[in-house]
Amino acid sequence: SESVWTVQTLSGVPVKPQPELQQGFSISRQFYTRSGQKVDLSQVRRNNKLIAVITGEALTQENHQALVVDLLPAGLEIENAHLAHNQSIDEYRWLPKLSKTLHTEFRDDRFIAALDLNKSQRKFTIAYLVRAVTPGEYRLPAAFLEDMYKPWYLARGKMGIIKIQ
Repeated sequence: SESVWTVQTLSGVPVKPQPELQQGFSISRQFYTRSGQKVDLSQVRRNNKLIAVITGEALTQENHQALVVDLLPAGLEIENAHLAHNQSIDEYRWLPKLSKTLHTEFRDDRFIAALDLNKSQRKFTIAYLVRAVTPGEYRLPAAFLEDMYKPWYLARGKMGIIKIQ
């Protein structure tokens, strides 16, 4: 006989790819081979290592405490660059100068980086290493960027498909 309040939360990945979005920020991601060649995501082979390079920019004149989140598709796992066959950073000299981050996390399902975007640093470039582990065709979620304290500033990159053979 009394009123009951309920809350329902739904989460998931959209069925249709969401369009790119720029609201105060821009962001894009590209995959490269370890030697610096762009990767055709329809022809990735199992055990291939790829470098994910994420670039972005604050399109406003404000200071931002920004968070970059790159969700991994099924089939890819983040590699620890320091442990992968004793490779040295010299192997990746082709990379542009990488931006200093305040915090970085390498999780099972995503890469996360926090950085300050301000007058002295409006643009950024960050990178991480992944390995193709499970054959199949997978949706590639978009990388996104948002201001942690002003969430109306955000950007979403391009979604796609990755095929691992």
